[in-house]
Amino acid sequence: MSSIRYWLATHPRNPYWRWLRQRAVARQRGRCAVCGRRLGRRFQAHHLTYARLGHEWLSDIQAVHPRCHPIADARRRSRQN
Repeated sequence: MSSIRYWLATHPRNPYWRWLRQRAVARQRGRCAVCGRRLGRRFQAHHLTYARLGHEWLSDIQAVHPRCHPIADARRRSRQN
């Protein structure tokens, strides 16, 4: 199994990952990093960088709405170019 597949299979259940996601929401005061609207229970963690994949820092992620995640991805790609 590749490291990416292993990460995808195990990461969401990792207690540190769950804690990190909740801290991102708290840091953003419950608001989406893209549109600024309130986050509900179903939000996603957007990676600002994949440099520490599997060992993320709080500064590596943002909480976003699922519909805003593609916008955040496009912004990351434009910064990398």
